[in-house]
Amino acid sequence: MTEWEFVTSVCEAADCLLLLDVNNVYVNSVNHGFDAARYLRAIPVERVRQLHLAGHSRQGRFLVDTHDAPVDEAVWRLYEIAAARFPHAATMIERDDRIPPLEALVAELDRARAIAASALGAAA
Repeated sequence: MTEWEFVTSVCEAADCLLLLDVNNVYVNSVNHGFDAARYLRAIPVERVRQLHLAGHSRQGRFLVDTHDAPVDEAVWRLYEIAAARFPHAATMIERDDRIPPLEALVAELDRARAIAASALGAAA
């Protein structure tokens, strides 16, 4: 069973909604060698209520979901796909360590808002 099949199965069995961690999908896709976009296409649209963005770090040959860095460019590209697939999901950006100046956080927020607005406009 793939990770996305497992997540879908749990959501269906529990009849619950999902906070879809886009950064985690990317990190796992790199670490385990799967197609992150395929993962997003396999998750049922009706289950996703929130998208999660964060930064990660490289530790040796692996990526670690550390929440202590800006959202990576590859994650932003994946977020564009996620926002288009789940246009009515809210988005949260998380930073747990190495907090930058407020202007940097607002710039990430503005970027997420622009991507989400574009996806919502395309879905209309």
